[in-house]
Amino acid sequence: LHHTMECSLRAFVLALALGSGSAEWAKKSRSSHDHKLWFTAGISHSEAATTALETKFWDVSNPKSSSYGKHLNADEVNALMAPPADHVNEVIAWIKSVAGDDAELVFNSAGDFVSCSLTVAQAELLLPGATYHAYEQNGHVVHRVEAGSFELPPHVDLVSPTTRFPAPLTVKTTGAGEEYRASKQQAKASDSTDDHPTLGSDPSTLRELYGVDTYEASGAEGNSQHVAGFLNNYMSQTDLQTFFSYYYPKGRGNVPTIVGPNNQNNPSIEGSLDIQYIMSMGAQVPTTYWYTAGTRPYDLGDNEPFLDWLWALGNTTDTEIPTVISVSYADEEYVIDRDFQARCDIEFQKLGVRGASMLFGSGDDGVTGDKGMCPDGTFVPWWPASSPFVTAVGATEEFDPLDGASFSGGGFSNFYGVQDYQADLVATYKKKNTVPSKYYNDSGAGFPDLSACGMGYWTYVGGTPTEVGGTSAATPTVAGMISLLNDARMADGKSSLGPLNQLIYSNPDAFTDITKGTNSGGGGCGYGGFSAEKGWDPVTGMGTPLFPELMEIAMALD
Repeated sequence: LHHTMECSLRAFVLALALGSGSAEWAKKSRSSHDHKLWFTAGISHSEAATTALETKFWDVSNPKSSSYGKHLNADEVNALMAPPADHVNEVIAWIKSVAGDDAELVFNSAGDFVSCSLTVAQAELLLPGATYHAYEQNGHVVHRVEAGSFELPPHVDLVSPTTRFPAPLTVKTTGAGEEYRASKQQAKASDSTDDHPTLGSDPSTLRELYGVDTYEASGAEGNSQHVAGFLNNYMSQTDLQTFFSYYYPKGRGNVPTIVGPNNQNNPSIEGSLDIQYIMSMGAQVPTTYWYTAGTRPYDLGDNEPFLDWLWALGNTTDTEIPTVISVSYADEEYVIDRDFQARCDIEFQKLGVRGASMLFGSGDDGVTGDKGMCPDGTFVPWWPASSPFVTAVGATEEFDPLDGASFSGGGFSNFYGVQDYQADLVATYKKKNTVPSKYYNDSGAGFPDLSACGMGYWTYVGGTPTEVGGTSAATPTVAGMISLLNDARMADGKSSLGPLNQLIYSNPDAFTDITKGTNSGGGGCGYGGFSAEKGWDPVTGMGTPLFPELMEIAMALD
């Protein structure tokens, strides 16, 4: 069995727990009663449906199962997860009790989410005790629920927007990169012919390191990769072509499909890093940059971008769904309300059984929370990386790839129990582990699952290169390699790989074992951090990919 810890407070939402999810958002004024929200409710499923979904998820992703790779199509998933009619009717009546009988309700393709435009006043009537305020960060304003709690009605899993704040990973810039960027900008002003930097991590060095070398995709039908963007993290097509010209000339002319409002005149480091590396590592694989705005660019009202993104992915057709999804998004587990986490896990599973591989950065503060926070003096797991329904990517150092990076997020979840596919490896690690158990959950699922270089990435942003790093650099690097494996399989008439974890843990010889390094970044909660050891460890997971070995394994599977 695969164990997910029970949530004892299914209907109880804690509002604005302290942590990175809210700490950097400055509370402003009380939200105007007529301010519009794009209100979304998750309609609860039957227990039989969620059990069947999880069983299917593990079955189609188990390399030892005869059902491996036998993914469901969109219609089959939607039929499986359609909520009971009485649940739907009661939720509709609940919303219309404040919105009126003429309210325009929008359902997703599975019929298990419903949204409509409500005013703050109407939302507060639906959620007694909830009080909305404006919160601001770097000029970005959202409307969220003030500290407090409220009860959800029957048959509602979660509501949004309430307690969640958009929280992408923060890219780490190095001193060398910042110095170079400053000198480059000064050189531009004086019409200097200074060339681009050639030291550090770039597609050629990473491809050589992992054995990808010159391999590119053949263009197998149905294979595609997807980068998620949030919170003003935009990408520039011009920067992408400049990056290709300097670092991956074979990629010149390739452009991603853009979904959502992308402001190319204001590219971010994160958006640039993600698209430039997934397209150069997963070369020639059709790519989508999918940006979800934190507040909607029209009059329906504020939303929760991560939930909206999952809704949109779930609505994709069988020809549209990406086979690889790379996300530089993480938050401390302790700021995630359990209703939100549980419902997102269902959405992860729905995408997985359709054949999508989801990869998330494992966090960039080692065993601590953002800015070194350690509630009750304990280590902090990061989510969604801690979820067994996605693959968590940790990081290694740049110049010695056999060292785990000090900032690589990893540890043991407080949400999920140890998974069967990792149980023996986690137990072996704990025999060597010297960290006292008071710092972590000894029965929790271990993460990350694997890792890649996370430092020294040269990235073009606004026409100027800078050197950056983080697990948000390692994640698109690994994602691009998975896309190449999918391309080879699908060109041979096989399925995409889909959820990766059982495949990863059952093939240790397909990874370079990382046995040095400690993830004490962020301060280590006054203790230090976990150490990399032989076999799986909570710094680098199973290690870094050996692409030729992974290709052989992938092609041997039916």
